[in-house]
Amino acid sequence: TGATGAAGSLDAWGRLGNAGSNPSINFIGTTDNQPLVLRTANARSLRIEPSAVTFGTPALPITTNMIGGSHANFVSAGVRGATIAGGGVPAEDSDPNFFLESPNRVTSHFGTVAGGFANSAGGSTLVADGFATVGGGLGNSASASSSVVGGGAMNSASGPSSTVGGGGSNTASGEYSTVGGGGSNTARGEYSTVGGGFANCAGGRYSWAGGRAAKIRPGSLSGVTGLGCTAVPLFGSHGDQGTFIWTDARGPAFISTGEHQFLIRADGGVGINTATLGNAVNLRLSELVIENSTGNPNADLSLMNTATNRGFDVASVPGLGSAAGEFVIAEVDGRLPDVLFAQRFKIDAAGTTFVQGGAVGNLSDVRLKKSFAPIASPLSTMLGLRGQMFEYIDPAKSMNAPGLRMGFIAQEVQKVIPQWVKPTGSEGYLAVTPIGFEALTVEALRELRGESALIDAHQSEQIAKLNAENAELKARLAALEAR
Repeated sequence: TGATGAAGSLDAWGRLGNAGSNPSINFIGTTDNQPLVLRTANARSLRIEPSAVTFGTPALPITTNMIGGSHANFVSAGVRGATIAGGGVPAEDSDPNFFLESPNRVTSHFGTVAGGFANSAGGSTLVADGFATVGGGLGNSASASSSVVGGGAMNSASGPSSTVGGGGSNTASGEYSTVGGGGSNTARGEYSTVGGGFANCAGGRYSWAGGRAAKIRPGSLSGVTGLGCTAVPLFGSHGDQGTFIWTDARGPAFISTGEHQFLIRADGGVGINTATLGNAVNLRLSELVIENSTGNPNADLSLMNTATNRGFDVASVPGLGSAAGEFVIAEVDGRLPDVLFAQRFKIDAAGTTFVQGGAVGNLSDVRLKKSFAPIASPLSTMLGLRGQMFEYIDPAKSMNAPGLRMGFIAQEVQKVIPQWVKPTGSEGYLAVTPIGFEALTVEALRELRGESALIDAHQSEQIAKLNAENAELKARLAALEAR
């Protein structure tokens, strides 16, 4: 009848379409708080559930849950604004071509699963884990607030606002962490990133890892461990934060050792501004500055040819260069090596420095200087120094070759020109740095020349006087002879 909407009545919907309908009064749906279900092959294919939360006058549900795909897909009780666009299969062996069959599900408010099967959006709480999204794939889980898994298989975004782009068995467990793809990678620290690759661990806060088995140590506050961080030791509260690691495809795990490191493992060589590589770091730079900015007395820079076991070590050697900011060239495997830079600057094993075609320069522009004054008593100052012959008791410790040498004694120089002497190392041994020696020498020679001129003038006067006296004596002698 017309009242019940039976087939052929005026309010029935025709299978061939309808004309003149008014969407405000003509619709397919329910007028109470019951869901609307569409079936295919007598199995539920789409379920539209009204929210229990209402708003406005008259009070209407604020949103609906859209549950498409398999009849096994479900939304947890009390969840609102959920979307399962499709996919999903009954659990157990339901699909003839795939395994790990399971429905898709949304367990927190406004979660979304676009497709695939065995995917889950949302966590254990309706509100705190809301707005999670899984794009598709197999066995993926976005379980924290605003977390996202784009696709792939067996991936987990368990940190708030974390993201896994795809790949397999990846985990983004840190807050705002990201795994781009690859396999068995873990971004465990806050704001950490694994770009891709395999078995990498970005464990520290603000850390980045990529390649194969690049491991940045996690912190004790960094949450759930994933496959990439398995067996990697914890370090502090936030792990090796601020550390970057990239590794090549070879070798075992490459694990960070501290915070704020930049680490690269590349057996084929590293090039900067050049693509011509050997098994080394190849640089094309206009300037290279190496600085111990922390003043750490144990900081080393070592350059070594592993094939010949030759090279040099710029190191802070206890007793020699252990003061903050000082470096010395030390032995490598018991040898004193030569250090050669581009055939222009060389320090040989005996400590002699060579500069091709010139000398070591120092800025001396008058525009860079002030407080000018003459050098007082340069000649007596220089003569106050005393050169001696001697040998070092421990040549290696004093960074000198064995044998007889000539030079100054620091304590004696300190009495004459104290600014030339300074203590070095933890034991306070005195070193002589004769800065301005050339200027002192020039002024001493100038003073010596002035004294010589006075002496020459006095001698000339005496000679003239003697010549006059001699002439007088000759005249008197001639007169005597005449008599």
